[in-house]
Amino acid sequence: MFSRLFQKLYTLTYYFFNTSMHIWDLLHGTDFSFIDKSVESGTRCPYYATPWASLFPLKRYLVKHMSGGSGHSVIDIGCGKGFMLYFFTCRKFDKVAGIEYSSKLQQTAVKNLDRVIKDSKKMPRIYNEDAASFQKYDQYDTFYLYNPFDKGTLEQVIRRILEPGKNPNRTLYLFYCNPLFGDVLLENGFTETAFFYYKTKVYRYERI
Repeated sequence: MFSRLFQKLYTLTYYFFNTSMHIWDLLHGTDFSFIDKSVESGTRCPYYATPWASLFPLKRYLVKHMSGGSGHSVIDIGCGKGFMLYFFTCRKFDKVAGIEYSSKLQQTAVKNLDRVIKDSKKMPRIYNEDAASFQKYDQYDTFYLYNPFDKGTLEQVIRRILEPGKNPNRTLYLFYCNPLFGDVLLENGFTETAFFYYKTKVYRYERI
């Protein structure tokens, strides 16, 4: 009884924060938060914005464990409409980028970021590519995911990130919102190190 009530309250908080994000969009003339199912396919998932409530503990984690992003480079894999790129750009990361398979979402992300990022030097690069064949993962040590694709594609992406000779002697961080396929990370040597709102988990990988 208590667990079901807790789950309903938990779900309500998600919708509350999502509504708040819709209002933020309207005030800024952006479209970060609205769901887009037109991009869904057999291997690609519809677009959902990362819940706002996940961002506050994520920010605290970055400050406490990663110097706010300073000294790190982050890439959002399946960046959709670009809100997490904006979030990371507002932190201290040395480099911020995204990968988006859908040209429609990639173009929306570019328009959104143009509206809210005034310094062109801080504008993230968005690669309109297939994440499973992306060649530049070794330029990043921090990765973000919110279930942009199926398990098979995730397995290909993780293999690509961990290719021999890539990211030598570096600790890798992977932030995974609502991880449906967390077992893929654990099977490939990542360790779950933190957990916060809306099932967002932090995984670390240390190459031996």
